[in-house]
Amino acid sequence: MPFSEALKLRRRRLLAAKRKRPVLSVPRSVIRARRPREQLMVRERPVARHKTSQPVVTVSECAQRYLSVLENPFKIIDACLPDSIPFPTKRSWYWSKGTFSTSSTTGVGYICVCPMFVGFNNIVAGWYSTALFAGTTITTSAGTGIVTAASNSPYSTATVGANFSHRLVAAGLRIKYAGTELNLGGNMIGMESPAHINTSGMSSATIQTFENSKTVAVDSRREWASVVHHPANEPEMQFIPVNGETGTLDNYYLCFLVNAPSATTSIAFDFEIQALFEEVGLSVGGALPSHADVAGMGLVHTVTSSTVHRQPQSGDRSSIVSRIFSAIKKNAPSLLTGIKDVIDVGKKAAPYVKDILELF
Repeated sequence: MPFSEALKLRRRRLLAAKRKRPVLSVPRSVIRARRPREQLMVRERPVARHKTSQPVVTVSECAQRYLSVLENPFKIIDACLPDSIPFPTKRSWYWSKGTFSTSSTTGVGYICVCPMFVGFNNIVAGWYSTALFAGTTITTSAGTGIVTAASNSPYSTATVGANFSHRLVAAGLRIKYAGTELNLGGNMIGMESPAHINTSGMSSATIQTFENSKTVAVDSRREWASVVHHPANEPEMQFIPVNGETGTLDNYYLCFLVNAPSATTSIAFDFEIQALFEEVGLSVGGALPSHADVAGMGLVHTVTSSTVHRQPQSGDRSSIVSRIFSAIKKNAPSLLTGIKDVIDVGKKAAPYVKDILELF
């Protein structure tokens, strides 16, 4: 053994004697040099285990678009009903715009709309008043000071049949004050009627008895006040194969009734009616693929079924859509659990709900 190594070994023995530790007879440098490479191991840090996080809920793009147009039909985008069976459909937007006024003798004015009729050009989509109107209730028949609103749809009711059918996806009615600052005032009472009953013959007092109604003041901001369609029953989401629909689809259930600040003051309001339809048949061209998302559609109807969503809203409805998406992000696991129970999906569920069901 070289002298230097012997000296180092002696020093180690002296230190070990003081510390009362066992003495190594061979230097550590020699041991490291002789240790096989395969015996060298790297010890990894243990990975911290966190609590199980909330499941991430993904709502299909089709369901997101459906929610957007359902709550804000005044922003035109391509959307369809995310029904259980997807097949090509043509998506068409139709509208009617104009101005209505309150009576110059009673101070009352109105506009009411049947969203399904917006899909035809030969049937009255809406009724509204002018300054010559002398009544105080919503009227859906010809008379003095009563005007009809027609749609820009290229189809007439005669088209409906073997070669054409359609279904309503979304619709809305909005109004805003268009008068002078001098005559500014009064209020607007709007409603999507419960169960989509006909609003014909209703007065201000009658409309205000329904929880779906809401009174909005006419103020200087001149914001839009709007009411939108929400499906009231399953037939309203089906294709109409023949002319002469019956039930709630024939009713004028979106309305605003306005009271001027003075009975002898006639004030004007701009109105816009928008409706989105899916169309199928030999008479229809330009069909696009549709999508299926039963759970997503159920989620949309769940989060928009409250009375608050069916009441009139003031301002841009885009903010309403944003709030609903935030609510879905926060509460979707519990909402989807309820939907899962309702539609009775399980291991035999169809493929289009597979991703959703994996969350449970």
